[in-house]
Amino acid sequence: MNPLKWLTRRGSVATTHRAVATPDGFPRLEQSERFDIDLVNGRLGFTNPASNLSDRDYWKGFAWDRRPFVNARSGAEFSENPDTGRYSCPVYETGWGLPVGAAPAQRQAVLKLSLFLDRPSRTERDTYPDLTEEARLKAWLDECYVSRKQSFDRFDMEMLPDGTLAIGERPTEQRLSRQEAVPLHKLEQPVCGRPVFRVFMNPGIIEFNLARNPMEVVQLRFQLLPQGPDRLEEALQETTLRFASDIVSSVTLE
Repeated sequence: MNPLKWLTRRGSVATTHRAVATPDGFPRLEQSERFDIDLVNGRLGFTNPASNLSDRDYWKGFAWDRRPFVNARSGAEFSENPDTGRYSCPVYETGWGLPVGAAPAQRQAVLKLSLFLDRPSRTERDTYPDLTEEARLKAWLDECYVSRKQSFDRFDMEMLPDGTLAIGERPTEQRLSRQEAVPLHKLEQPVCGRPVFRVFMNPGIIEFNLARNPMEVVQLRFQLLPQGPDRLEEALQETTLRFASDIVSSVTLE
């Protein structure tokens, strides 16, 4: 799925209350509602900061999500990547301005939050029969991110002053020919008793991955987009990382 494309199929979720923010301008997690979705063969939940947003805080509309359920048992809602054969199901996506409560002209950045379910290709299933095993999960993620890096390398990306991306295709001779691994960082604390791997992807993307079952991975993606010509302050990026890590640590699987 293109992470820059906003989904529009099932209904949206709106709030009308006043935003509840931290001194840093982020939604307060301790006063947030739980995101919970039925996956037919299990349930998935996490602390949802979007529940503490007012209508004007949302970026490009209200939250889009597939609740109350996704039929992960049948896999009918998963789409196949034509290049890799891997499968993905977008579950939830939203975004809001920072600091929360600021007028659009005063925003420093926009933070997007996306949730996906990912699966290996049919040809990978024999190699990675159980993604709940740490070594197999890491090896599969290594392959996935090498593929992503090669795909991204086809394009030149430039952040425009309004916070959007300008994307153009790079000449073949300027593309990377070698396979370079993308550094994966294992979080110190497991979530639901399972290892979590974090990776930084450009531009401004942090992704967290953990296995939901032997053949499926939960991915939470956070993308920080500057609003205006100035580069994002390091303090804002560090706060975003802590904020994202706190959300990931709240994940529950049944």
